[in-house]
Amino acid sequence: MIIKNSKFIRLPRFSGDLILKKAMLREGNAGIELTCQLKGGPDQSGQVLLLIEDRDKKYKLFSWLLKQQGKDIETIYNSDFDFR
Repeated sequence: MIIKNSKFIRLPRFSGDLILKKAMLREGNAGIELTCQLKGGPDQSGQVLLLIEDRDKKYKLFSWLLKQQGKDIETIYNSDFDFR
């Protein structure tokens, strides 16, 4: 599934041509915080929320996002992702 089309994941909206700088896992029911950076500009942060409570899926998504660091956010949002 294309990650931005998932009905289980709510992605933050960012503006500009951004690179994923950092992904941080938030404890409890909180999501995954993404920090992106515009080339030559300030950082922007936002939270990825899973709309289902499944710790394993949250960790799989977090692990996948860690591997995406350094890529542009639009490419990541249009990437294929599977919870399996």
